[in-house]
Amino acid sequence: MQTPDKKQPFLSRLKGKIHKSPFIFRASRYVFIRLRLAWLFVKWLKYKASFKLNRNGLNTTEQRPKKIIASLTSYPARIGIVPYVIGSLLNQTMKPDKIILWLGEDKFPEKKLPDIFDEVRECGVDVEFRKDIGPHTKYFYALKEYPEDIVITFDDDWIYDADVIEGLCMSYSRNPGCVSAMRVEEAKFLDDGKLADYNDFDTLGGIPGHASHCYFASGVSGVLYPPHSLHTEAFNLEAMMRLCPKADDIWLRFMEMLNGTRTVLVAHKSALNIGVPGFMVYNSQLTSLAEANVFGGANDRQMRAVLDAYNTWPEGKTLLEIMREDADSVE
Repeated sequence: MQTPDKKQPFLSRLKGKIHKSPFIFRASRYVFIRLRLAWLFVKWLKYKASFKLNRNGLNTTEQRPKKIIASLTSYPARIGIVPYVIGSLLNQTMKPDKIILWLGEDKFPEKKLPDIFDEVRECGVDVEFRKDIGPHTKYFYALKEYPEDIVITFDDDWIYDADVIEGLCMSYSRNPGCVSAMRVEEAKFLDDGKLADYNDFDTLGGIPGHASHCYFASGVSGVLYPPHSLHTEAFNLEAMMRLCPKADDIWLRFMEMLNGTRTVLVAHKSALNIGVPGFMVYNSQLTSLAEANVFGGANDRQMRAVLDAYNTWPEGKTLLEIMREDADSVE
């Protein structure tokens, strides 16, 4: 039996009315096409701006008690698009003091990079070669070598809005004891109290301005780490590569929790752009960790491994109990 029209979902009824009226149908297509063109134009302007490697993109005038270090990593398949990402970081409303691209020595054995990196270096960007430790390369060396400064990590496949660093630093000023993230994945629990699978976390979850142990900072959007926000175990390279070699977001969340550090979702206009400020570089996902981590279940395997190793480390309460308390506080 067909559902009466009045019981059809609103969007379905609206779509039916549009198709029944040639005038409304043509007008809606006209509006949609122009909105689409406007969106593409804005996107093109952002791309164009990111192509510009601003030679004045680093802070050289303001004396800050803590330097702002923008940190990222990449690998050969994506090295050609990284200058565009760096370009967006060189055009920020709040200039970083340093931008460091960490590259694996084994992946770039002769340290040979595309010619455009000559210009990248002329803009003051540091390119450092270290032992490759997968996605952990993005933060590991920056946090170890600049322990008293603010480290903001960025992904190598995203064009960042011009006010991302400003938004993260505003959040840090309000929440100096928290990791600040433009986007978080909120952990969920089953009825029996067990942690849900990673794929069942709320991908665009969280309350802006709220801090929680249940928030896993999403690296794609930019994440700010205050000095000493991680437990010293975070730098146990052997344990990291054995338990969680490909899921830096998961490793970092539990290392933050061991240190009593919550993650706060930034209450900033950039974070309201469907939870992700900026946009992905075209064709950047031809190679990525998502297929194995998200679709292949590797995130769950690594999360369970980390919990098996560290769940009982805190005195009095387990890591899962600490998370559950934060989850209950917002229900």
